[in-house]
Amino acid sequence: MLELQAKSKLFQRNREYKQVFSDLVNKFTNGDISLDQKSIRSYWILGKAIVELQELLGWGAQVVENLMQDLTACFPDVKGFSNRNMLHMRAFYIAYRNIIQHEEHIETFPMFLIPWMHNVLIFEKVKEPSLCIWYAQKTYEENWSRSTLAQHISSLLYQHEGSALSNFDRTLSVHDAKIVNRVIKDPYIFTFAEIEEGARERDVEKRLLHCLRDFLSELGEGFTLYGHQYHLSVGKESYYIDLLFYHIELRRFIVVELKSKGFVARDIGQIGFYLAGVDNTVKRPTDLPTIGLLLCRDRNEQTVKHALQYCNAPIGVARYVVTQKELRKLKNETPLREDQKSC
Repeated sequence: MLELQAKSKLFQRNREYKQVFSDLVNKFTNGDISLDQKSIRSYWILGKAIVELQELLGWGAQVVENLMQDLTACFPDVKGFSNRNMLHMRAFYIAYRNIIQHEEHIETFPMFLIPWMHNVLIFEKVKEPSLCIWYAQKTYEENWSRSTLAQHISSLLYQHEGSALSNFDRTLSVHDAKIVNRVIKDPYIFTFAEIEEGARERDVEKRLLHCLRDFLSELGEGFTLYGHQYHLSVGKESYYIDLLFYHIELRRFIVVELKSKGFVARDIGQIGFYLAGVDNTVKRPTDLPTIGLLLCRDRNEQTVKHALQYCNAPIGVARYVVTQKELRKLKNETPLREDQKSC
């Protein structure tokens, strides 16, 4: 009976529609393409069919509604043919059709390697196709959850990764500097911690530790908290590092110092001292030299560059944002770097 209903519906469609639909059914029934929610390629093919039919027949043909009905009738056990999801398929195809010219190796593109709802989030929130691919690639490489992906899109990770002011290019090998610059960004978005304006450094630290999961997510993949207010004994004197991390990919300890105000030059000497202390007392022979990350509420670019000029310890200086007001201002004012415009 269901098959007869499907044929009856198809009989009422025009010839062009019936040809496209017949081709779709053949693709999905001959075993070449799996028609399920995990097959991004099947969603691409359906999105392409929707766009081609709309361009051929016009919006008044109710292409999405007809395909939804006919696919449901022919494949009653398959989910995913809702009106909303079909529109998502259409948007998915439109987002990338100018980038994917040949479909022979389509499944090597990162958006075909991540879950469907991750894709939906990306092309709904990110309008530039090259940025969509960047977020899909990062999602695949670092196995981001959907909530982590949403947070990185909201915090403009694409614009800020590798933007910290540092001396890594001079103090590390070319290979290591490239990796470290990818890991360290600017600014860091800590709005999740609900830190009050004018909070002291220790208060900022406590709030970040209270929201440790979100804190680690914002820092990025690979960070493991080794200690906070970590005790260093040098001679007969004691010193305390705000936050000490170990980064699995970098195979290094990372000293993080929080500053509740703007950057001042003496901060470089302090964190450099801590790096030497960690290298001398904590670092194992298999670890690479420790790097430092100074997080400030604000910084003067020329002052930072001047302070780092003759510093031989690998240090990065980045800002952090704690209020939604600051985040909105950042989104309005932050341009793309030159090396990102061509991505």
